[in-house]
This record gives sequence, C-alpha cells and structure tokens, in this order.
Amino acid sequence: MKILTITLLTLLHAATLNAEIIVSDAWVKKTLGGVKNTVAFMKFTNTGDKDVDILSASSPIASSTQFHLMKHEGGMMHMSPVKLITVLANSHVELNPAGLHIMMMGLKSDLTIGQQLSIEFKLEGGATLKKTLVVRAQGY
Repeated sequence: MKILTITLLTLLHAATLNAEIIVSDAWVKKTLGGVKNTVAFMKFTNTGDKDVDILSASSPIASSTQFHLMKHEGGMMHMSPVKLITVLANSHVELNPAGLHIMMMGLKSDLTIGQQLSIEFKLEGGATLKKTLVVRAQGY
C-alpha cells in the first residue's frame, strides 16, 4: 500500500508539472538537400508557481537532439550545448536563432515545408511533454 501511495503521488506530481508548461509557436527549420541537421524554435511558458527544468528533448526523426545557446563573444557568434532549460515560475523562455534553440542532428530524412514531426521533452520529476512541430522555410 505504501508503494502504491508513493507511486500515485509521483504520478500526480509529474502530471502537475506537465500541466504547468505550455509550448507555443513551435516550429522546425526546413532542411536543404542532404543536410542532416536542423534547428527548432518555440516558447515555453510556466504557468505554475515553481521553477521547472526541461532536462532533454528527443524526436524519432533525429538520432540526437540537444539544447544549444548562441553567444556573441569577441566579435564572433559561438554555439555551445546547454544541459537543461529552466523555466522560472510564472515566466517564459523563448527559443530563437540568436539564443537558446534545439539542435536536431542526424536527421533520418529531409524535412519539407508543412511536414509535421513530433518532439518529446523530459521534465524534472519524470514528467514528459509531447509537441508537434511544423516545418517552415529558412526565414525567421
């Protein structure tokens, strides 16, 4: 009975975290012929009163999916991986070409305008969040 109660509380906590994060304006950049990497952008909104860490992302279309950050240093733009994205309570984080974004590497096929693909986020506490991305043209 104790294990069942702990399991139910864990599931309830995970469902609550999931409901607090809203993903909007989600899209992925069309690939050019033969290119096996692309980038995805979106906005994460935390409607809850606690910070939420987004630990990872995955998609069946890519062999690897990572969070990255663009930084301007010494007159040059540099991109580096980021371990997680923290969305502060009652706030939002916007993924865009000049800052945080999601790199999708090792694509299994070319992406065409209008195509839809799925992405899944792992949140702290074991919750997951699934979203459909729409492929758009190169322009931002």
